[in-house]
Amino acid sequence: PIAENTVVLDAGLVVPVSKNTDIRFGYRGEHSDESDVQEGYIQMSVRF
Repeated sequence: PIAENTVVLDAGLVVPVSKNTDIRFGYRGEHSDESDVQEGYIQMSVRF
């Protein structure tokens, strides 16, 4: 659950590596006086 007065930030970036391949980078954070949660990910997608 999100605390009162919380700032939520979602950010992402997609980098095309080739015609069929992308690399995705992402970040999500929830910041408040009561808690601080941060997540990150890297994902590679190959289409065929």
